[in-house]
Amino acid sequence: MSSLVLLTVFTLYLLTLVVIVLALAAFVVSLFRPAGIFDISVYAFSGYTLIVPVMAFGLFWKRSTAPGVLIGSVIAHCLLAVYYLGLNLPTWGTFPVFWCLILESIIIVFVSLVTSPPPKEVVARFDNPFGR
Repeated sequence: MSSLVLLTVFTLYLLTLVVIVLALAAFVVSLFRPAGIFDISVYAFSGYTLIVPVMAFGLFWKRSTAPGVLIGSVIAHCLLAVYYLGLNLPTWGTFPVFWCLILESIIIVFVSLVTSPPPKEVVARFDNPFGR
């Protein structure tokens, strides 16, 4: 077998294992923190909402970098998870995802500015996706 096929098979097994681990973690959390449908939807949509800065900076800011987006996203999702699992930080009348969005955006901008910009070929490829 070629190394590409082996890498693809390994990646599929690894991703399957990650999905199983996440499902088991969600099951364990649900045993200790039973919630109503509103609570579950707040958790789910808060996590989905944190994808917005990733898409916005990726599509509209040419200086955004992969490390900036990755670090911002991971920190914001971890902060949101920590908040919902027990750390009661002040939110001043808003959902915690609002403050996570602001923090994620600040981190994406900061890390993207201190890391090297993306190569011009990458920017050009995403700047005109339809070749017009």
